[in-house]
Amino acid sequence: DQATAAVHCVVLGDGDGEPRWSLAHRVSRGVPTQFCRVNGAASLMQRALHRAAWVTTRRRVWTALAESHRAFWRDDCWSVRPDRRIVSESGGRGAEGLAVALGEIIRDSGDASVVVMPSDIFVAD
Repeated sequence: DQATAAVHCVVLGDGDGEPRWSLAHRVSRGVPTQFCRVNGAASLMQRALHRAAWVTTRRRVWTALAESHRAFWRDDCWSVRPDRRIVSESGGRGAEGLAVALGEIIRDSGDASVVVMPSDIFVAD
């Protein structure tokens, strides 16, 4: 659809994954926060990708991911096109992956609108 065609969405998943709140500490058991399953079968990353699908088309969904979390995102991010997965070696707080994604979006679409979504918080649908 024309309205969503000009919108890109970047889902941030390249943070260190350290739980920052008590519930995440209880449910994570060594799993990075963005890949925890807090309420049901979907991980926080999968929930964020589902929200991204409400905003734009699959072709315009990007993810910023950490190489060190590949074992987790390999399955959780199956719906994201491989050329839209920005994988950083260092991980961190999302700035590196976001910067690369924004550069690719500018190259791909020029003046497109961009929605940035975290994947390490729980949002009720």
